[in-house]
Amino acid sequence: MTHFSDFREQTNIFKHSRLIESSYLRAESRGIVIQSAVIDGFQTTPASKYHLGVDVALLQYQCKKLDVPDGLYKLNVHSLHPIKTTGTHEAISTLTNAEEEVIHECPHIFDVTSVDLPGSNEEMEVATQVNSFVDTFEDHTFSSHEYWTINYCCKNGTCGTCIGSACPVQK
Repeated sequence: MTHFSDFREQTNIFKHSRLIESSYLRAESRGIVIQSAVIDGFQTTPASKYHLGVDVALLQYQCKKLDVPDGLYKLNVHSLHPIKTTGTHEAISTLTNAEEEVIHECPHIFDVTSVDLPGSNEEMEVATQVNSFVDTFEDHTFSSHEYWTINYCCKNGTCGTCIGSACPVQK
């Protein structure tokens, strides 16, 4: 089993990306392996700055379902428009390799509960969750669980920053 220190060593190829140890996760199921840790600074970036792009996490995964080569990637998210109100917003999640080449992009929606950072001094934790995605109970089959998402939610006012084959897209 790989631990955070091993993951941090592997991700040193990404210059200037300090990781938050408490955000580290590893998930493994049916040949899919995902490791992730949030990049320090994501948790203090207000939603109002997402249109400029924000580095969210470093990911390592093995998953042919995403049609991306197995490897290490930086996840950057940018909203399609400046965020001036709370609610649901459209964004693009981009995976880049250590050479800063774009390997994969996917559109999705995410929720904004605060445009600016909350006014408290409490620690800005980030919750990371790996989900199997099923639209309805009728769609609930063994193969439906091959479609997954990784979501990042933070007290910075954003929830739903997403990468994966089933990220919710604005309709």
